[in-house]
Amino acid sequence: MPPSAHQLQRHIRTCALDTACVFLTKHAQERMQERGATLAMVYEVLQSGILTGIPEPSIASTGVVCKMQRCVCGENWVACVAVEYPEPDLVVVTVYELEGA
Repeated sequence: MPPSAHQLQRHIRTCALDTACVFLTKHAQERMQERGATLAMVYEVLQSGILTGIPEPSIASTGVVCKMQRCVCGENWVACVAVEYPEPDLVVVTVYELEGA
């Protein structure tokens, strides 16, 4: 039975507390630089954000991609993170700011 959205959110928040478990794809690093997001902001989104939308199957793994969202420094940020529940590693796929949210 796949994990619920609540279980995934709790798993992401808990795993992200150990930043050694958080990995960034090259694409995510490029988008962060382009959009002005810092690593600290991404950690905050993962550690304290809320899971929005429906987790989607990952193309690159057997897990799912989840959208974690949080207001950081007055801006609404989203980190899309690949998760292979219950494994602790999190792979940030992309990061973006929600305009007008």
